[in-house]
Amino acid sequence: MPAKGAKLLLIALYLACDYQAVGARVAELGPSPLLAVYLLMYGTLAAGLAAAVFIPVTVVRLGVAAVLASSSVMLHGYEWATGTPLDYNAFETMLASTGDAGDAARQHPDVLMAALGAALLLFLAVALPARGRVLPFRLHWWAPGCALLGLSAMLYARGGEGARALPAPFIPLAEAAIKGTLWLTDEDGPRKPVAIRPAGPRPVEDIVLIVDESVAAKYLDLGDPSGVRSGLAQDRAGFLIANYGIAASVTNCSAGSNRSLRYGGTRESYRLAGKVQPSVWAYAHAAGMRTVYLDGQRNGGELHNLMTAQEKAEIDRFVQLDGVSVIERDHRLADMLVEHIGNGTPEFIYVNKIGGHFPVADKYPDAFARYRPALARDGSAEIADMGMWRGSHRGTPDEWRLYRNSYRNTLLWNV
Repeated sequence: MPAKGAKLLLIALYLACDYQAVGARVAELGPSPLLAVYLLMYGTLAAGLAAAVFIPVTVVRLGVAAVLASSSVMLHGYEWATGTPLDYNAFETMLASTGDAGDAARQHPDVLMAALGAALLLFLAVALPARGRVLPFRLHWWAPGCALLGLSAMLYARGGEGARALPAPFIPLAEAAIKGTLWLTDEDGPRKPVAIRPAGPRPVEDIVLIVDESVAAKYLDLGDPSGVRSGLAQDRAGFLIANYGIAASVTNCSAGSNRSLRYGGTRESYRLAGKVQPSVWAYAHAAGMRTVYLDGQRNGGELHNLMTAQEKAEIDRFVQLDGVSVIERDHRLADMLVEHIGNGTPEFIYVNKIGGHFPVADKYPDAFARYRPALARDGSAEIADMGMWRGSHRGTPDEWRLYRNSYRNTLLWNV
């Protein structure tokens, strides 16, 4: 059986896997009280991790090892692939996208293998038995739990942020604790009816909500003068153009943002609104309008963006573009929208476009490859937003340059 020193060495090696993130955080904070707070939090969590290796009950120790290793893979897989911290919003996005985990693994196989390798060090450190006495004062039992509780309280107080470059296994677990607490304490109940009724006559025009998915504000000229031309940055006679694009993204993820657009809510209440408030379809019906959903992303009636069968039942015309090439779908949606606007029936029309959704290597024709060099065509032409993809992206500066240019070309064609 390995000595206690060997198990602690494995913990040290595991923590060293994050040396770049820790070094960057220390350099960013500099000599300051915040650095002292960060080091205290890091030391507390590291001590809690080290205490876990001395849990004397084998079955409990193996269970803790598996949970910590799985949490480590989640955090490292996300942060090493994206180069951004896994804050609470990102954690919720990951949970909403668990069905796409296989696609993410195929896109980032090198990152996943590195994350699994680091997690293996952690698993062995905790799971392997150790000689010698257990820790005094039963620290092996309560130190890991107290460390997790302290981190959860800090993240909750700071709105889900502040865990960057802390020991990885505790972060997703703390965010899961916050989500569980919110789930238990959030109001729930039957969906409310529409309380607002139009005072005037039935409308004679349409209302159209067009959702371009995965469009970053700084990549369009509407948000940045150097961005891709959108057609919206210049004044147009007879039109008032107001840019709410960043606010409309809500959760910075397709699923949460679309649901928030369909159910409303404020910054404080959008989660609750998605549970109990009436949908935009219900409001349209109350105003005497027919409801239409034009979906460019899925086929065969498959629902996405957190839509349910109950919500679908509120839609009078539900359209998906089966048999239409992905590269042509947004343009086909434009043609369909023109037909609906001209049909003489007051309608609320929700258009869910492909937009700039990844994978982006094949989302535009060769004639629109204005930004170069770009990603090589990789056989993803018929992938709308998720699915089998044989590419690999390791996050190097050269790869990101190619990706950004392909993304700009996609925006130029689809948006």
